Amino acid sequence: MFKWNLRVPLLLDLTKARRECEFPETRQTVREIWAEPTIPDLWACWEQHGKHSPLLAVDIETERSPLQISEVGFASDPHHALHIPFVVEKKSWWKTAEEEVPPWKFVKHVCQSSIPKIRQNLQYDMYWLIKEMGIKMMNYKHDAMLLSHAWQPELGKSLYFLGSVLLDEARWKNIRKSIDKEDF
Repeated sequence: MFKWNLRVPLLLDLTKARRECEFPETRQTVREIWAEPTIPDLWACWEQHGKHSPLLAVDIETERSPLQISEVGFASDPHHALHIPFVVEKKSWWKTAEEEVPPWKFVKHVCQSSIPKIRQNLQYDMYWLIKEMGIKMMNYKHDAMLLSHAWQPELGKSLYFLGSVLLDEARWKNIRKSIDKEDF
């Protein structure tokens, strides 16, 4: 029995499969991801990539129990990204509360910079940044979730779904089941 509500995702998947079949090898985008940044790394990444970006992608992740911001990520283009961990496996990434202040000052600087920004589920992220850290997002230009709703109201809005049908990318959300700080 054909489920008509799955017609568009099926067509998008088939279009993606056809596009992939045109190449004999698996293609992957080469990326530089700053995943264990020191405070100097944050500013070096900003100087090299962030402050020159025409559109900066910003995303936060939250822990459920207790509900708090666990990660903040920035991407200046498809090839450069910065990941700032705050909570990993319910433990603070930074050794002391004092060590956590400079990364949050960096996040505030980037979020309030004049660089235009794109977010996924902008209202959720803005709420948590303001509520938890007093950081007001400035110069936001797009919300990918709202753009996808305008494009295809009946389709899923999550980054997981949008990435699966629109990008030539491997699955990236929920890849890790658990992580040790030493392996991060």
